[in-house]
Amino acid sequence: RGNVRRIIGCEATINILTKDGKPGFKFVDGAAPVVVMERLGTGYNTATFLEHAATRTLVLKDCALNGVKGTGTGDFYFEDVVCGPLTLGRQRVWARQLNVENEGTHILNSGGTFWLLGYKTERGGTLIDTEAGGKTELLGGLSYTTTDPGSAPMFVSADSAISLAFGEVCYTGKPFGVLVTETQKGVTKTLSRGQAPLRFSFLQGSVLPLYVGYALNVPPLQQIKPAPVRATPTKSPRQHKTNAKGRRT
Repeated sequence: RGNVRRIIGCEATINILTKDGKPGFKFVDGAAPVVVMERLGTGYNTATFLEHAATRTLVLKDCALNGVKGTGTGDFYFEDVVCGPLTLGRQRVWARQLNVENEGTHILNSGGTFWLLGYKTERGGTLIDTEAGGKTELLGGLSYTTTDPGSAPMFVSADSAISLAFGEVCYTGKPFGVLVTETQKGVTKTLSRGQAPLRFSFLQGSVLPLYVGYALNVPPLQQIKPAPVRATPTKSPRQHKTNAKGRRT
């Protein structure tokens, strides 16, 4: 808040031990249009480290954090960040080199616009859940599936739009069995393991070269009424009379 523009952690570690859901840091509106938080680390626990609750822009850079959530409408940038879980609201989010490693749902995009270049994960659970009209574009990454995902799909989309290019490696013999579950207007479709390319046998994972899913909100065709046609009377040719000598009069 206030006049703060930059927080530099100098590679410090801050353990957030709260269990009531309140974040260790809360980003709210203030004087600077953009605030940068960088070079901070936290312990591995389920507490929420940071909440973005502002209408202005926050940049996280070179950080290793636990829970992060967005409840405001301001833009959110991630660059070279480890965190988890990550919850996003109705905001615009850009991320590059993002690593989320919690058990269970890793990222929830609830109505936001989320662009992600380079996504690495560990442990089981849905990697990105997009809902409430959210838009998610994932360009490249790797699921290192270290624990059993069970019946959880790798990606979930409900009445939203997704574009995914992603790969998986698993050495435990329990890779994701369901790659994508997509629901549009009450109809659910599933992409399962084996319906997409598989990696070499010892890697045991699946590959999504490109998966795109979105709702077709096409407005109904409107009936076009033809314009009224008005008949234009044609003039009859002029009638000429001739006299006894055959001349026109």
